[in-house]
Amino acid sequence: MSKKTKLIIQIILFVILLAALIYYFNGEAQKKDNQSAQTKQITLEQIFNFNPLRTDLTSAQIEKYRQELEVEKKIITQEPSGFNFEALNHIAMIKKIVGDYAGAEAAWKYVGLARPQNSVSFFNLAQLYAEELKDNEKAEENFLITLKNSAGETGNEQYYITVVNFYTYFYPEKKPEAEKILLEALKTEQYKNSQDVLALLATYYQGEGQPAKAKEYWQKVLKIDSTNSAAKEAIKRL
Repeated sequence: MSKKTKLIIQIILFVILLAALIYYFNGEAQKKDNQSAQTKQITLEQIFNFNPLRTDLTSAQIEKYRQELEVEKKIITQEPSGFNFEALNHIAMIKKIVGDYAGAEAAWKYVGLARPQNSVSFFNLAQLYAEELKDNEKAEENFLITLKNSAGETGNEQYYITVVNFYTYFYPEKKPEAEKILLEALKTEQYKNSQDVLALLATYYQGEGQPAKAKEYWQKVLKIDSTNSAAKEAIKRL
């Protein structure tokens, strides 16, 4: 191969690489612009609106939640960025408690768009979709984002417990997804020795009429904690 041919090939490869980089960064910029635009569609004025819809709340309870929202509103408005993660999440929870599910949804979406790598707002939004809004597809979508965003973190067994319960009781037609998620969790450094995840999987197999597998995972729990009474009792019942 001549030097001229090699030079031409190198130039072509450089042009291809440059085009790929331009495409990637343009895509990332567009994604950020879209997220910013969506965030702006949900205004803080909407989020600060107190709209209790539950009819079983007393006047004292309503006033209590109104005051709590006002406290969080003050915290947010005093922030130079106009954003406070904890305060916004609390406002969303207040809205959920008083029955303003659309308001809670908007608030958690706002947080998720502003902080797309967090897990808390997506987890809360997933629960809202599953329990109150009865939208399993959106609930599943947000639960999966929760697990993805919390990858590498420890102490989030509650996420897995809730996801398994979701597939078991709210979305039974997709219950096998729970097994896949738990098996993947056990491959990670954070959860490979998690008694909670092992127990969840053992319980899953027990419920699916697979006693051999259930026993296998209960025994793994006992290897970590030989005094675990729940595991001992479960094995006796198999």
